[in-house]
Formats: sequence, structure tokens, C-alpha cells
Amino acid sequence: MSTWLTVLLQVAFFAIIMFVVYKQLKERLLYKFNPNKWVVLIAAGVVFFLPMAVGQVLKYDLNGSFWQYLDSAVFIVLFLWFVDISNGNIKRMLDKRAEETAEAEKKKLKAAAPSASKKNKNRDSRRRK
Repeated sequence: MSTWLTVLLQVAFFAIIMFVVYKQLKERLLYKFNPNKWVVLIAAGVVFFLPMAVGQVLKYDLNGSFWQYLDSAVFIVLFLWFVDISNGNIKRMLDKRAEETAEAEKKKLKAAAPSASKKNKNRDSRRRK
């Protein structure tokens, strides 16, 4: 295969994995936190420029190493989190979860007391006749 096709497949594979990982992180962990969106963006910027600073100070090349992929993954997660906070998607997720728990509680209450309502219903229907 040619070099550009290999790079394209690596990028596509990494992007798909990162979107799946981010979705799981968002659903299980990130919705619990409510940071300022600008703090998240600044953290993403720091993570973005960190490998360049490390390369200059320590004279170490991070290209092709595990740390390059880890840095990219952390940057992508932080940037997507910033976008979700800016759009309000995290807030909507919290509201949706609150509605689901409220509906579940209502169903539990209805399931716990069906005999009392049935008893009164039969008594009222006999009176009408």
C-alpha cells in the first residue's frame, strides 16, 4: 500500500475508536462534572501544545511513540467535551436522566398500589347502577 493510504486508514481507525470512547465517557462519567467550558478549552490547548514543549525542552521526539497517541486522545476528548458543554448537550443529558428516573419512580408507585384503586373503582361503578 502507498504511504498516504496507510496514514488515511490509521487516522480513520483512530477517529472511530476515539468517538466510541468519547461517547462512553460522556454517558458514564463526563455528565457528572460541570466545569466551566473555558477551563476545558484551556486544558485542551495545554495538552495540544505539550508535546512540542517537551520536544524542545527535553530534546525528545514523541512522533511515532505511545505518548503521541495518548496526547492526541486526551486532546480529542477534552475538545469534544468543550463542544458538548458549549452546545448544552451535557445539560440535556442530565435533564433526560432526571426525567427517566422520575418516570421510573412513578411506575413503581403505580405498581405498588393497584389494589386500592381497583377496589374504589368497583365500589364507584356499583353506585352508578
